[in-house]
Amino acid sequence: LRSPALDQLQELHLSFHPHILPSPMMPRSAMRFASTLLVATFSFCEFPEDAAQQLQFPNLQHLELTSVTISEDSLHAMVAGYPALDKFVLGYIRGSSLGPQVPLSALHSLSNIRIAKFQGCQFPEGIVHQHQVHFPNLQSLELALVTISEGSLHAMLSVCPALNSLKLVYSTGFRQFKINALKLKYVEMYFSDSDADKLQELIVENAPCLETLHHEGPREDNM
Repeated sequence: LRSPALDQLQELHLSFHPHILPSPMMPRSAMRFASTLLVATFSFCEFPEDAAQQLQFPNLQHLELTSVTISEDSLHAMVAGYPALDKFVLGYIRGSSLGPQVPLSALHSLSNIRIAKFQGCQFPEGIVHQHQVHFPNLQSLELALVTISEGSLHAMLSVCPALNSLKLVYSTGFRQFKINALKLKYVEMYFSDSDADKLQELIVENAPCLETLHHEGPREDNM
């Protein structure tokens, strides 16, 4: 990573083996590409405690973090101050547990970006209203293997006025899903065979632009 041949690097994908414990530290040499990177993905690594002061990527457009260990301050520094950031992905490899809570700083970051995906995490009850988060520019949202209550899901969608694509992939915590979005065109939903994970009621309340509705669930689903 210190080679002069990489001085103008625009895309960096840095991943370690998921079973290495503790997680390897992200090489500090990777931070030298801050001024040129457009795409950055980091997986199964740990960010230094002082990373917040060094993570300034003015041209970054796509940031993806998978099962990384990072402080709230560093995550906020990576996401909130990037004027060019267009896509943000935050994922965890979930085992039998519900997964970690989504960091509040990650939600606040959505105020500027168009595309977001959360995977393998849980949304605390009331996190949207209590912290007054708002996603005015978000156009595409995917929640995969996420635990989120019915109230939090509807509250989150209510503060996404530009949303036109929504994908729910084996996410749990809600039995009813109400579509009430003026610009939403595409909805894709997948549910497992578990009784606890079935969608019982789907209500299309106000979606004048809806063009595609895809629902895939168990055969005995009585929705």
